[in-house]
Amino acid sequence: MGLDASVRCNCWERGLTRPTPLASRIVIDEEGYPALKDDDDPDFGMFWEWLQTCCVHPGMKQAHEHLANWHGYREFLQALHQAGDAERFPTLFDNLPEANGGLAPAAVASRMLAELSDFEQSARFGQRFVLLDSTSGDELRSASASHEFVLTSELRLGVDAEGFFVVSGDADVLFRSKRFTQALLAPEGSDPVRSGPALLTDLDSGRSFRCALAMPGPDIAWPDGRMQNDAGQCRSSYPTAVHFEMRDRTNADFNYIVEPLRILCSAAIETGNPIRWS
Repeated sequence: MGLDASVRCNCWERGLTRPTPLASRIVIDEEGYPALKDDDDPDFGMFWEWLQTCCVHPGMKQAHEHLANWHGYREFLQALHQAGDAERFPTLFDNLPEANGGLAPAAVASRMLAELSDFEQSARFGQRFVLLDSTSGDELRSASASHEFVLTSELRLGVDAEGFFVVSGDADVLFRSKRFTQALLAPEGSDPVRSGPALLTDLDSGRSFRCALAMPGPDIAWPDGRMQNDAGQCRSSYPTAVHFEMRDRTNADFNYIVEPLRILCSAAIETGNPIRWS
């Protein structure tokens, strides 16, 4: 789940698409993409199959990029605010979406590129709160504001400026720590992302807390080697020791979204077609 975007190619207008008997029933819709005139056309399946292979661009997309999950996208927006806000990046703030859907006109793509380059020159990106696996040193979670990453109606696990926390559904703080160990008290449950219970022990105070949920680590493969089982579930690892750090953010922290945005803007400039958020 998150934000994706694409830019359509011009193969249809240039006559570079594979012939189809549906040609007379194809129009360019309000988002600038080929569609059938009739939403209830019985040959939609045939049209969809043709669209995927009708030219050298799958789905007739000159560019198609995954930008970020929603947490990563909001982190980028927050960094834009900290680096200069809408006064410095007016085109980005006017055209980046608030949700899935919408268009950014090709006419603004060159200004978006210039503002992305300006963003990378900024020295003001703030700090981020990081949870690390104390054994491997790998980052487990990162946020620039209080972020809850495991939620149920009864418990919320997250990270903020004070470190890792567990709070109840009523917002009572049940456990806080900047250095703790985790021991699973039962095998993985039916929900691989929320296994538990687990014993969390703060290494500074020695206080332990029996948490109904375990602090998850990176996804790992199921025993059959797949990353998702038949039910579409991912399986988490569970670190045995975790610690907290405050780290300065740099422009490199946002390459995951800046580079895809550059690709999309370049494609919009080349084709004259808008960027479609999805």
